[in-house]
Amino acid sequence: MKRLSLAVAMVLVLSSFAGAAALVEWSLDGAPHTPPPETWPASFAVEGVTPFDLSRGPGIRAMSLTNGFSADEWDDAVSRDAALNIGAYFQFGFKVDEGKTVSLSTLDFALRRSARTAPYNIEVQVSLDGFATPGIVVASLNYFGRTSGTAPAVDPTENDPYYYMHSDLPGRPNETTSPGDPVPTIDLTAISALQNIPGGTEVTFRIYAWGDSSTTNTNTLALGRMIGPLIGGTIQ
Repeated sequence: MKRLSLAVAMVLVLSSFAGAAALVEWSLDGAPHTPPPETWPASFAVEGVTPFDLSRGPGIRAMSLTNGFSADEWDDAVSRDAALNIGAYFQFGFKVDEGKTVSLSTLDFALRRSARTAPYNIEVQVSLDGFATPGIVVASLNYFGRTSGTAPAVDPTENDPYYYMHSDLPGRPNETTSPGDPVPTIDLTAISALQNIPGGTEVTFRIYAWGDSSTTNTNTLALGRMIGPLIGGTIQ
């Protein structure tokens, strides 16, 4: 298990006021460029949950990215139905240990997109049966940040921190230690299935992504850099 990341440390401090804390995190700090890892272990987990490795669905391909978890070949994911059918997703989760009960409150992650024709539609789903039945949709969003192109002279995120969620924004930082663009925190408290989860239950998240007919197979979407998924909540 890796050291506690700065992201987790900050969440632990901030969430203490709300009675919740970081449960599991997949920090991508240290992920190698070559070869791209097929899976990536959790960097932090509280006692009482057993994390699963971060992985990719069968519809996309592992792509190299230092301090990130990247994939290309999204060109067949031209719609939501296509993304679900071919398995165009990132996956992570955990199992609640016997004798414990977990309630989830938040999900955070950062994205990195290589070009305008990379996928930009994102849907987060969760399942308590390994997706044997359709997952529960917890968030639907867009992400238009991209590393290609020239950054605007005035950074619009100074006045609108999540500008890249609704408008094209080229020239996003591409240094190996520059974090990706964090999406707004996803609130999980209103999802009844994610409250009072009993021991023995497997909780699996998938981040599906798709573009349109112009999506290019060599363009990438990645989790990170640096900042991977982080699930917050409480455990008893």
